Amino acid sequence: MDNQNSIERIDSAISDSRQATYDKILYSYYDKFRKGSVNFDTVYNKGQYYMAKQYGKRKEISSSVFMLLRAPKVYKMTSYNTPAGGSYNQLKTFWEKDCDDVLEFAKDLDTSIGTYQADGRLYLVRNLVDSATYRPWGVLVHRLNLNYCLESLLHFYDNANVKIVLDGKNIVTQGNAEIWKDAPEAEKKGSAVYTVKDKKAYICHKEGTNYGLMASTVSLVVIPVIIVYIFLQKYIIKGMTAGAVKG
Repeated sequence: MDNQNSIERIDSAISDSRQATYDKILYSYYDKFRKGSVNFDTVYNKGQYYMAKQYGKRKEISSSVFMLLRAPKVYKMTSYNTPAGGSYNQLKTFWEKDCDDVLEFAKDLDTSIGTYQADGRLYLVRNLVDSATYRPWGVLVHRLNLNYCLESLLHFYDNANVKIVLDGKNIVTQGNAEIWKDAPEAEKKGSAVYTVKDKKAYICHKEGTNYGLMASTVSLVVIPVIIVYIFLQKYIIKGMTAGAVKG
């Protein structure tokens, strides 16, 4: 299982979310709106174009929402990527089920990036902060395309019991949930634990490492080589010494 590949894809989505802070394009639209030099329709049209261009074709991100905190459900921009699982219904689910909780979650983030999960929906959440006052003025939310981000971790043996934990949150559970009551217990059961920055993935099955099966596999590989060497050793030695130079 290639855990590193999944981590790189999630890191790519995180880097994309930072871009909105670095390029300050959304802030420039907000600043004009805040000062009254443009109406929100102008901000909306330009913001929608920015969202579609920046996030609408990212495989890691299925849909994105940007909200101005002065009235987040009124002053908003969105985009979704159909090939990545995004849809209008996905955005509708966000507004109806997750928006209020995500906004509450964002209050404690300050300038950090956090992950919020609800019924298998995983969001990257970050505040956009005014560089002069350090106060949040908007919230950017990406719904991750888990089928792509965790692609290398989602192809397990059918009978495996698997749990993936990201940023302290349970993302995927397969098989017997009783085995996965908590991640530290998983370590005692012979799991592999991978850590990069603040992201962890715990992957194992209840038997841990099957040493009997491993020994059998090694024997099947090594024994034929030994048998071939026994029967052909005189030819092998002859070939090795054919080019030798006598002293």
